[in-house]
Amino acid sequence: MKQLLLSAIFIGTCLGFNSASAQSTGFIKVPDPGTNAYFYRAKATSTNHFITIGTGGLAGINHEIIYWDVDFNPVWSLNFPTAVVQSWVDVIETNDGNFVAMGYNQNRNGCEIAIKISPAGTVLWQKEYYITGTFLTSFSLSKAAGNDPGFVFGGGACAASAFLVRCGVNGDIVWQNEYFITGMSGVETTETIIAENNSYVLGGNAANGSVNDAWITKIDSAGAWIFTNYVHEPTLNEIPYRMIKLSTGNYAMACYYNSNPNYAELVYYFDPLGNVIQGSKFIHPLQTDVQFYDLTESSAGKVIVVGAVNDNSTIKYLYMELSATGAINWEKKATGVTPGYLNGTAYAITKTPNGNFAIFGNSYTDQRTITVIDGSGTGFCNGVTETIPASAPDAYTVIATTPVIFSPNILAASVTNAATPLTLTTANMCGAIGTNDISNSINDISVFPNPAANEITLDFGNLLVNKAEISFYNMLGENVFSSSIANENSKTIDISKLASGIYMMEVLIDGEKIIKKVIKD
Repeated sequence: MKQLLLSAIFIGTCLGFNSASAQSTGFIKVPDPGTNAYFYRAKATSTNHFITIGTGGLAGINHEIIYWDVDFNPVWSLNFPTAVVQSWVDVIETNDGNFVAMGYNQNRNGCEIAIKISPAGTVLWQKEYYITGTFLTSFSLSKAAGNDPGFVFGGGACAASAFLVRCGVNGDIVWQNEYFITGMSGVETTETIIAENNSYVLGGNAANGSVNDAWITKIDSAGAWIFTNYVHEPTLNEIPYRMIKLSTGNYAMACYYNSNPNYAELVYYFDPLGNVIQGSKFIHPLQTDVQFYDLTESSAGKVIVVGAVNDNSTIKYLYMELSATGAINWEKKATGVTPGYLNGTAYAITKTPNGNFAIFGNSYTDQRTITVIDGSGTGFCNGVTETIPASAPDAYTVIATTPVIFSPNILAASVTNAATPLTLTTANMCGAIGTNDISNSINDISVFPNPAANEITLDFGNLLVNKAEISFYNMLGENVFSSSIANENSKTIDISKLASGIYMMEVLIDGEKIIKKVIKD
């Protein structure tokens, strides 16, 4: 019997294979009356929309939440004054289909504020989280593990070190823990959180004197500790800015704030047990500042990293694809459309429904920008090849440790703050970003038998495929086998020579990628 693999197994949401109707690449400018407007975070939603947080609206001094449709038209925008949100932490979609945005303000000696919003843009509730008599600093936010409609947030600094707070659907605190690594003498923080079925994987940093080390920690859904490893790099500070889970089961972590030499950036790859598979170092050979801000998986363990590079005193968008072991597949930089000093920075990247990538950022002259690129990096108006010649393996030591767990005594209080709806306009500056025709033809694709010992059949149903490239990757992200389809609607593939195990099968059709899990008996 044919076994259809569910959409959760492949990367992205349902998409069609008619390239004529697929969304083109291009560059969008979002005008603002001020000069400080920018996007800080961006997420794709389960309904093929996008949600962003950043500054803008009233001369760029207020803090916005914007909901975009699949073609990057603004659906609604909420603007909060600086007294309510002084800076953003993150925005997430919870398991009940609503959104939670978290920020920081000066209330209660410095606290975090969570704002829950419906898909229609209605503010459902607001709560502030604080510690009496001192300030609370959060850096990370995630939906709750499993199907729970709540959320978790974490952070660090003086009030609580590497803390995590689990909240219910209404923002009430369910439990809170502080995970302190014995022997560290400075601040410890939780910089990123990944929710899984029944656990959380945390990425953070711990200071030992003047040296910051990156760490990865796994806890269960009740906050009980499972493992902690920290990575000591003897010459560089490491502060994880983003960590994502890959389709291979591994994790990729981008680190920033490395002041020596030449502001080197780092990317670490961890296996499911928190062991480092590879550490890669990136140093611009001529300039003094390269910074990573976000990353997403492109396919089968490969990632696209975005950020900025200081190129002859002009900040330029930086974006590159890395292999599953941190080698550079391609790298590019770009300016905005309008010439000017301090031109462009890419702050966030997410996948689009048709397999392209949307990069949200800003430039000094174009202000808020959205750039849609394809898998080869095409889409920026003024993109050129960058000059980082290669990544270098990083020298590091991995140390397993058991943290001491405390309760930081974080409190919650309901608040009410008014938000101002604003009307936004956008302008396509280059490229034609048209209607995205998302079909359900993916639902007709099946792989059988699975598991299989000798052969599998890839069946496209009524869809006739002119040409498709098929690649198999092992759990290390290595390409171990390739095949192709031409003018067929099914293909039987001999996998008898593959070793027993789990593989990710990448199907590339008209520039669009699907990933399916194949088990070889």
